[in-house]
Amino acid sequence: MWTVIIVILLLIILYKKFVYPNGQPWIKKGRFSRDVWVPENIPLEYTRMPVDISQWSLTPSNRDTSDIASYPTKTEKGTLREIIEFSNRKNPNTALQWKALLLGQTPLEQWLLNRMAPIINTIEQSYSPVPPDEIKIRMSTNPWSFHSHFDCINNYAVQIYGRKDILLWSKGGRTSHQQEEVLKTIRSLNNIQAKQYLKTLGINCIHWRTSPGDLFYIPQGWYHKIESINTTPLSILLNYNTLSNYQSICENSFKQLWAKQTKKCTDKYCLD
Repeated sequence: MWTVIIVILLLIILYKKFVYPNGQPWIKKGRFSRDVWVPENIPLEYTRMPVDISQWSLTPSNRDTSDIASYPTKTEKGTLREIIEFSNRKNPNTALQWKALLLGQTPLEQWLLNRMAPIINTIEQSYSPVPPDEIKIRMSTNPWSFHSHFDCINNYAVQIYGRKDILLWSKGGRTSHQQEEVLKTIRSLNNIQAKQYLKTLGINCIHWRTSPGDLFYIPQGWYHKIESINTTPLSILLNYNTLSNYQSICENSFKQLWAKQTKKCTDKYCLD
């Protein structure tokens, strides 16, 4: 009898560790040096290389699609220098973003991988039970906001530069229709307003304000609504993403929830 109980407990421990790791979000403040990297460190020749820049509208009234999440209104070739020098005082309703997988295929990607290697190694050795499926860098101008969504990946992230305000909550046992109604209401709210609204529904939230050097983890299936805190011209984030055995379950949940709202997500990364 005791042998059976011990075996069951061991299976539960192994399940939590390797099959569905870290089921709750967490943040480790100041895990890495605040001076790990700043935009001014990029060699000048790399800032002039062509990259894909997404242009976003931050004006709610301009979001005339039925999509629950926001999407870039325009993507074109540009340079990192354009993002670094972009002034939102002249474009108060516009933000720019460069999001790139760090595959090491260009000099800029290789330079970033070399600079981020200590962070990536620490995540892989100390926090993530599986290797990364992808590693990417996000550089965005401030102010910046991205509407509530969940991803079908496990996301470890490090705030490299700038600060972010992040609101998280779980889908729980709510139906797709209930979730859809919540997202439609939250769409026009900032994080503080959204937090109060969720509380009135009895939905528990997690609220983070990140600083450079913070490491945080958002498990797949957890809603998150992200805004940049406008204290610096830019926000830079390192994403370390992993998949799990619950990929198909997450995708099915996504399809049930957003099938009528958007067709822009067709691959395994959903709204990421």
